[in-house]
Amino acid sequence: GDLLLRTDDNSLPFDMLGALCAGDVDLGLDSMNGEETREAKEAREAEAEGERIELGLLRVRVRELEAVLDALPVPVWLLDKSCNVLEKNRAASHLQETVDFSNATLKELGEAQSTLSVPQPHGNVQYVTLSTADVSGGVGIQRMIVGQRAKAEELELQVERYRLSQEFTKIGTWDLSIPTGALYWTDQIAPLFGIPKGELETTYNNFLGAIHTDDRAKVRDAVEACLNDNAIYNIEHRVIWPGGEVRWLLEKGGAMRNQEGRPLRMLGVVQDITKRKRLEM
Repeated sequence: GDLLLRTDDNSLPFDMLGALCAGDVDLGLDSMNGEETREAKEAREAEAEGERIELGLLRVRVRELEAVLDALPVPVWLLDKSCNVLEKNRAASHLQETVDFSNATLKELGEAQSTLSVPQPHGNVQYVTLSTADVSGGVGIQRMIVGQRAKAEELELQVERYRLSQEFTKIGTWDLSIPTGALYWTDQIAPLFGIPKGELETTYNNFLGAIHTDDRAKVRDAVEACLNDNAIYNIEHRVIWPGGEVRWLLEKGGAMRNQEGRPLRMLGVVQDITKRKRLEM
């Protein structure tokens, strides 16, 4: 066989060594001086040019996607796994300027499929329902939040049905957003507290302030037990009307939670039970 030359425990046949010395084996170097050959340089430049072209095409695609997103009439957010907004369209930017909320709140609102009321010019209101979807875009995108405009006719019909049913039964409903602290209640709530419709500002503090001082602590404890321990909210308590009259209310409700078990919303109904309580006394 060929004689071998051993270098650092590696063996090279003499004919291979001769070929290397003669320059018959191309290592991309000029002789053995460590300089790049013309062919290797051209190959490297061609590869770099291909990468530049590919990057340019990618930038064009990104601009196309941004144009498509901005053309959508509904708000769209793209989030990473930490709820950071990677991209949003013009409709989303406008909505977030009108209804201020954080990125984490945005995720929770989407999970709860919350409907936001967005003020519009001339006193009009637009309703937008947020929904979420888990996606994998390959570029860090983990979640997409989309806002869908609710049809005004359908909303008006639903509102009218709820209003009439609550007016006939003397029952009011409320909806507390845990991330934002915003409280919504129907028109029938205010009369249950002895105040004309539309004249009681819908805040949690106003709700607690109307409760009889001897019952306020147990109501607060019942709310916290519902949120923290997933207990059913079911409590009877007194309220004091502005004129001093004491009335009895029954409240029932519960909490909506995300996949991790965190409460997103607390909803309930209120009913006047004064007549029954007086009969029991």
